[in-house]
Amino acid sequence: MNTRTARPDWGDQGDGNYANPILPGDYCDPDVVRDGDRYYMITSSFQLCPGMPILESSDLVNWRTIGQTLPDLAGLDPDLSWQRMAGYNAGVYAGSLRKLEWKERDASGALVARKRWFVHTTLFTSGFVVATADDPRGPWTARFMEDRRGRPLRALLWDDPCPYWDFHDDGTLKAAWLVASKLPGAWYPHLFQLSLDGTRLLDGDLDFMNTEGDTTRRRAGATPAGALFDGSDSGDPKGELLRRSDDGILYGTRTLEDSHKAEINAAGDMLSVIHAAHHPGREGTVTNDFFSAEASKIMRFGPDTEIGRSTFSGRHGPDQRVCDYVYHFHSEYWDGFRMGILRRAKSIYGDKFDSAGRHIGSGGPGDPGVYETQRILVELRHPRPTREPNQGGFIDVPAWLSTDGREHWYWITHHGEKEVYPECRPTSLLPVTWIEGWPFPGEVSRDNPQSTGAADVQATPYDGSGLVPEARGDRHHPHQPLKPAVMRWLAPKPPIRGAKTERARFQDSDHFGDGAYPGEQNSGAARLSPNWLWNHEPRPGFWSLAQRPGWLRLYAFATADGSEDFFKIGNVLNQGYVATASVLAETRIDLAGLRAGQEAGLAHFDGGRHFASLGVFRDDAGRLFLRYNQAPPAYTVIVPGPFLLLRSEIGADRINRYRYSLDDGRSFLEWPDAYLLRSGNHRGDRIGLYTFNNRARGPGDSKADPDASWQYGYADFDYFRYEFSP
Repeated sequence: MNTRTARPDWGDQGDGNYANPILPGDYCDPDVVRDGDRYYMITSSFQLCPGMPILESSDLVNWRTIGQTLPDLAGLDPDLSWQRMAGYNAGVYAGSLRKLEWKERDASGALVARKRWFVHTTLFTSGFVVATADDPRGPWTARFMEDRRGRPLRALLWDDPCPYWDFHDDGTLKAAWLVASKLPGAWYPHLFQLSLDGTRLLDGDLDFMNTEGDTTRRRAGATPAGALFDGSDSGDPKGELLRRSDDGILYGTRTLEDSHKAEINAAGDMLSVIHAAHHPGREGTVTNDFFSAEASKIMRFGPDTEIGRSTFSGRHGPDQRVCDYVYHFHSEYWDGFRMGILRRAKSIYGDKFDSAGRHIGSGGPGDPGVYETQRILVELRHPRPTREPNQGGFIDVPAWLSTDGREHWYWITHHGEKEVYPECRPTSLLPVTWIEGWPFPGEVSRDNPQSTGAADVQATPYDGSGLVPEARGDRHHPHQPLKPAVMRWLAPKPPIRGAKTERARFQDSDHFGDGAYPGEQNSGAARLSPNWLWNHEPRPGFWSLAQRPGWLRLYAFATADGSEDFFKIGNVLNQGYVATASVLAETRIDLAGLRAGQEAGLAHFDGGRHFASLGVFRDDAGRLFLRYNQAPPAYTVIVPGPFLLLRSEIGADRINRYRYSLDDGRSFLEWPDAYLLRSGNHRGDRIGLYTFNNRARGPGDSKADPDASWQYGYADFDYFRYEFSP
């Protein structure tokens, strides 16, 4: 069951099985939550707006987009606005989705049940953001988190925040924490104490967090080759700012006194341990001593679950209950690819043991203990190792919801290197097998020597002091007591009672303004499908579904810098490329509203590096002609009007070929330039509708009412036809 078949390449197979990926597009950094019999998932959006889409499913296989959780990105970071268009390789990075249910006492002392949805994320170049809602469908309200002094937490270059709440026996809130990784050059997860309302880091200080790299203590002889010290001091008299290059150097950190050591290999380019200087009340606590640990999640599998009540033998002895442990998930970088790592302890800060292995207490802020560690998935060998699953969330099908009356677990994960494939990082669903209290996603098979579920005799004892130098280069993670599972490409669908069998269209065609879609409300009565995103936040009032019912009108204005750069066009509405054997995207444009200097068309683009557009341009003489990539054409194709049809066709070779029709769809001609789809800046290929006019530079462009400056033109799009193969 570990090989591909002649069935459809992805998703619901229609026969009770599903094939991975379940979302063959760029749905990276997923996190998933169940609410009753419905599942909700978020995904990173980077420079696309509105930010952080949220999807819904009844069966964990078929998903549909229901909205976005960050409605006003430009209000948080002006670089994401149409005026700047400067959010590439930035914007909304990985986040977490959580449903918090708790009790609190009212004025009479009675317990009252409460419920709130949270998204914690970071705008990579702006800071920590928290969004809240009473319903996952929205409306959502987003704001910056605060540091311990109540200041907006505009700390740069952090990623992957995830909260965790603990409760009293009566269901009231007891304590809260948040984990996040500091990038780049460090990538250590920091565990912060969090306010109960999920909005403030109680031991996070902006002055210390808003620095490049990690604050470190310099030990004698502990300077790795290539490390650069700039001499700035972050407030610790023994500390200085260390800027690190990860080329050929692997790091670990530790605060425990017995792990203070420094080792450099014969080449002089590797240090096994650098000791992080923890500043209680300033930067939280580094809890993982391995360089490059990110994608953090904190979980507890509670006593209300079957697996939570199960037992295993661990460092604390036999008959340990899963529900008594806190689990930390990280994605770590090993030998050129990422893998999932799970760590567990009875305390969220880790456990303390003496030299004889006896438990002597719990870790705490600034003084972490150690964790049991297990690698959960081997590198993926099909179609090649760059497809390894490495980031996501665990989710259950409880016994009351399953058709067989048993509890089932799954892992939603993206996989793949960020810029190897044009779809970038698609999303898969892996069944989970529990062994010795560890959840193993994928296939555990006694017939597979890589995955037996038995003890791994090659495992290197891991003492919590960083990377074992001799282990470097052999794709083997230290302290790996059990062999992990391998990738599962085809599997039975989750046995969910009452789940719909209809294959979802998570990206789709649109006949604008028919009122059939939920989503963002425009100024008119019609709604824009939530499948659509904008490249950066759009200019208010410069698009409409109401001016011409049944059509999308995009008003033209100048690019952000007045250049012909496609990535500075502020009116690009788009959907994601779905990586299937054949894809067709088509639109019909009414050319009557185009004015001199205006271009409108169809485009492919990624996160700011690569694009290919085919548009119609009106010159000063009023002529209309086709233009490829905003460049003067090598030859002229005159467009007679009044309508132009543009089509993008993509095959299994991932090569786009544009076609156009000058006779309103009766025949199509092929444009000679082909484009190999690409990804860039963490973002897969997108297909967009656009218009711009650089004649709009100047006072006329400052008018808020597009009808008052319509002399710069508009483009009316009749429909967007989007078809892709099963």
